[in-house]
Amino acid sequence: ERVKNDYPRVVVDSYRVGYDWYRVYSDGWVEQGGYGTRGTKTLLIPMRTSTYQSFVANASSYNEAPAIKKGDQTATTFKIEAGGGSDQNVIWTIKGFMA
Repeated sequence: ERVKNDYPRVVVDSYRVGYDWYRVYSDGWVEQGGYGTRGTKTLLIPMRTSTYQSFVANASSYNEAPAIKKGDQTATTFKIEAGGGSDQNVIWTIKGFMA
């Protein structure tokens, strides 16, 4: 049975400075992300658990870019491990419920 929600999800807060950004929705759902190099990222909005959805993509402008992968994630941090040099650019996005 489908449950009808009389109150649709709406954005109640948003932020963007440089390449870091987030959107907070009325039901506590958060989308946040950024652009930068590999390493540990501190999330702008802490997440409810460490099992949120995380996405990383190579932002290099050439086809021979080294592989990237996700490392450990906690409710407040997210690690990006990239092949090649430390200056490899990546785009990352986190989705889930806020703490």
